[in-house]
Amino acid sequence: MYINEIKELPNKRRQVIFDDESRLTLYAGEIRKYGMKTGEEVPEDVMDEIIKEVLPKRAKLRCLNLLKSRPYTEQRLREKLNEGGYPSKIIDDTIEYLRGLKLINDIEYARNYFRCKSSSKSIRQIMNELMIKGISKSDIDIALSEAKEYDELATEDEAIERLIVKRHYDRQTADYEQKQKMRAYLFSKGFRMDDIYRCT
Repeated sequence: MYINEIKELPNKRRQVIFDDESRLTLYAGEIRKYGMKTGEEVPEDVMDEIIKEVLPKRAKLRCLNLLKSRPYTEQRLREKLNEGGYPSKIIDDTIEYLRGLKLINDIEYARNYFRCKSSSKSIRQIMNELMIKGISKSDIDIALSEAKEYDELATEDEAIERLIVKRHYDRQTADYEQKQKMRAYLFSKGFRMDDIYRCT
């Protein structure tokens, strides 16, 4: 393949654009190491080394470093790798590698999220947030079912009570306007109106 253009990117990275419009992101040092120049052909053995060794290893290390600090959903890791300019095949292989090591598990991620957030958010809001994070509805349902089975969730009433206390709301002295404001706030958090009225 011939190189049409080499674009400069932040952090000493370069985007190599080939004549078939495919793209690779490499570091400036790698561009020098492989002698890559605009208008010149990249030898097949060099391309093989980059595609089969350099980029897969780097993608795995990137994800392992990310996962050291906190869990990620599969979608978020895919986004991170895509932002890093990795080809889709390498992204797919990296995700499979991480699944094999049991380092990503969207059901477990969702279950932990339910466990951590249920004391201050409605189940509906938590489910919406998990869907935004790219977790499938079926995985969310499984996680919710497991969290309920193992009694890991706060009740909706407990979550409402925590938010009421946090906002210094006094149901004994609240006037009509204050009650309506609190109810609207709780409704915006995804709680059901019958639970809201019962608790306020």
